[in-house]
Amino acid sequence: MLYTFLGLLIARMILSYVVALSSYRPSGYGAAFFEIVFSVTDVPLRPLDRVLPVVRIGSVGLSLSFPILFLVVSILISQVNQL
Repeated sequence: MLYTFLGLLIARMILSYVVALSSYRPSGYGAAFFEIVFSVTDVPLRPLDRVLPVVRIGSVGLSLSFPILFLVVSILISQVNQL
């Protein structure tokens, strides 16, 4: 289950870059895949966004919620594997 969620986090990162760096807008099955990925990963990211501040670097704001969630899930996977 944790591996699936980690895979969805990686997919969200890639899909976010695809949308931000190109003019691609999904439709059909692509839109359904985007919706699934973003809906599942938004559940833990939204509360983290409210708690963690956005780091300002010049005019760019970086959210810390994604890397922290990625780190927490990775640590959980390693702890579960040690059991």
